[in-house]
Amino acid sequence: GLFNHFKTKEELFKKAIETFFLNKQDPDLKFKKSEGTFLNFIDIFIDGVAQTMASLLGSVDPSLDSMDYFRLLFDTVKKYPEYGKSYVGFNKTLLSLWKENLDRGLKSGEIKSDIDTTLIAEMFHYTYYGDAVTSAVEERLDPQALKKRYYGFYELIRNK
Repeated sequence: GLFNHFKTKEELFKKAIETFFLNKQDPDLKFKKSEGTFLNFIDIFIDGVAQTMASLLGSVDPSLDSMDYFRLLFDTVKKYPEYGKSYVGFNKTLLSLWKENLDRGLKSGEIKSDIDTTLIAEMFHYTYYGDAVTSAVEERLDPQALKKRYYGFYELIRNK
């Protein structure tokens, strides 16, 4: 069985975490590269979130919810700090993606020239995490509600 491939339960657990969490949260794997508009990046981001949620929660056990995901994430980071470092790295990469796409929108004239792209990137980035944590208590993140919020933010920063 399984122990032909893994010597211990801990090795099996770590492989499961790498497969079902780290690989699915890696922004380089989760989001397709966007060379289009900033609005296009928002759509790519929402699609990546929706696909990851379906994959993470549906492939393991359909009855699992977002709270189960966060519990496992926090317990794993507590026991294996190296995974926490990976997760922090993913967040930095994701924040850089928001900034990179905003800067491209600024350069192309899509985005107003008087905005601070670092601040706005943080606003988009942390809205996602705030929604994810808040909605975990209710049931799970609604990607379409997040998309509506992002489109509202977009309307505030786009050149008209």
